[in-house]
Amino acid sequence: MTRLVDMRLGGLASRLAALCLILAGLTMAGQAEFNGVQLQDGDMFLTQGPSILSEIYARYGNPPGNYSHAGVFFYDPQGRPKIMHVQTN
Repeated sequence: MTRLVDMRLGGLASRLAALCLILAGLTMAGQAEFNGVQLQDGDMFLTQGPSILSEIYARYGNPPGNYSHAGVFFYDPQGRPKIMHVQTN
């Protein structure tokens, strides 16, 4: 089951939260947690980047919201938590 995790911390704070999640997960492989929720493969993260373009995407996107980027959470083959960020070229 895919769940949506909304990191409404905004900008740099959301990136720091994701980094803390990954660093914490390095010591507890296969058992990452965010805001008291046990994370599973396929969970999606919504974040907002620090740039003005991210603010525009968040405010005027369809649907508008507090996010400009998406990422998919997964455990690598060694059981370490990772977030693969979705990007466009």
